[in-house]
Amino acid sequence: MKTDEKNQRHSAALTLGPGSFLPPAVNHEDALILELCEYTENWVRRFYRIRQDHDMQYVADFISSMLLPNSNNLASPNSTLSDQLHTFVVTHLHQGVTLKNVAEHFGYSEKHCSKVFRFHMGESFTIYMKRIRLQTAKRLMGNPHKTMGDIANAIGFQDQFSFSHFFKKETGSSPRDFRNAVFLDSRT
Repeated sequence: MKTDEKNQRHSAALTLGPGSFLPPAVNHEDALILELCEYTENWVRRFYRIRQDHDMQYVADFISSMLLPNSNNLASPNSTLSDQLHTFVVTHLHQGVTLKNVAEHFGYSEKHCSKVFRFHMGESFTIYMKRIRLQTAKRLMGNPHKTMGDIANAIGFQDQFSFSHFFKKETGSSPRDFRNAVFLDSRT
């Protein structure tokens, strides 16, 4: 079938309202598209009537669970997108999370994910990652049983030298100096 004919048939199906006569489908893909067209207008109207973001998120999560029933990564209907983003970053921090990882997980392009991240988290992905890494590193430095290598691995660095360089650049002191200052403060 020529592309123009197919597009004409699909655009004609889109102009039909719910309950209208639909032309017979040629194959399984066309049948699904025609069925979607039949119900889309009503769903769009109902979806726009939803006023609260958590209701929209609930609908989106429900549809995702129906389309991906075997996925273990679906969020609960009560969690917000910012909660989901934060949880993903924190649970994958040791893997060296990148914007690409986040985009793939949530099904966005990297560019769109960057905009979504900035909107929902209030800061760019890069700044957020630096802040989370520093907070986690500082918390872990309070544990005397954690080596600098353990801390570096826990926040996604391949070695403690990269971690040390990052930490000093961001805080102005080396990780060892920071740790020593924390222990001196805790003893007094």
